[in-house]
Amino acid sequence: YSKFFDKNFKLTYPKKLLQNLSVNKAIKYVKMGKIKEAEKVLQPAVNYLVKMKCKKIILGCSELPLAVFRLSFLKNKNMYKIFIDPNSILASASMKANNQAKFNT
Repeated sequence: YSKFFDKNFKLTYPKKLLQNLSVNKAIKYVKMGKIKEAEKVLQPAVNYLVKMKCKKIILGCSELPLAVFRLSFLKNKNMYKIFIDPNSILASASMKANNQAKFNT
């Protein structure tokens, strides 16, 4: 993502240790089917990015939305809107392209 966004946006990442202990571990847990565990270990990384006043958080790995959207504090604060799920965007764009192709034939 930095290849495309650094020119126009200031990207903030979790610190390396937090990335390893939180984000990478959450990804591993999701792959193992342990979503509750993924939610718990991901929370510190999300808290860090929120504390850094990030306006948007890119969920740059397909496993992350499964853990993020279970975070209980999001439900209480209606914070879902800060997350960007690239997979959802891709799926939506694919559906639009598919529908346009049907109408053009």
